[in-house]
Amino acid sequence: MRKSTPTRVGFLMGTEPFFGFVLAHLLLNEPLTVPSLIGAGLVLAATFAGIWFESRTSK
Repeated sequence: MRKSTPTRVGFLMGTEPFFGFVLAHLLLNEPLTVPSLIGAGLVLAATFAGIWFESRTSK
């Protein structure tokens, strides 16, 4: 991660819980509940919002 950009590192670290959620569903047959789907959506939305705000302020 040392050679990567802060945006890419933020994306990878921010989406790690989402991928854990997806893998738990696929590999362990965890149920997809409404609260877990909302949480996954919020994690992704926050990650992409951070990337978007960073790109706007770095110009």
